[in-house]
Amino acid sequence: VDAQVLNDTVNGQGVVLVAADSIVRVHGYSYREGDISYSAGGQVRAYERGDYRFRPGEYPEQLLDQQDQIWQMSEQELISEEGVSLRRINGHLSFWFGWSAFYTETAVYSPE
Repeated sequence: VDAQVLNDTVNGQGVVLVAADSIVRVHGYSYREGDISYSAGGQVRAYERGDYRFRPGEYPEQLLDQQDQIWQMSEQELISEEGVSLRRINGHLSFWFGWSAFYTETAVYSPE
């Protein structure tokens, strides 16, 4: 898995975005259709960054900070080898055309 890592600040809060070229598998149940399963490519997670700057680690679920300390990614948080945790920031997976139709004032993110 090739992860891309972006360190930035949004509304004064340090964030790290981690995008991975992987497959996200979704399983659910619909009263109308019954069992539903589908796969979508890629995933993005956003975490608090604190005063750290991250880059990809050796393994897919790892990041390294500026001191080469290993952090494990989970669904809830980033956790350092020393037990420091940075919480995951809630997000919503959506197609842009669907989102923008209902939320017309949404700005598109740019690191510039």
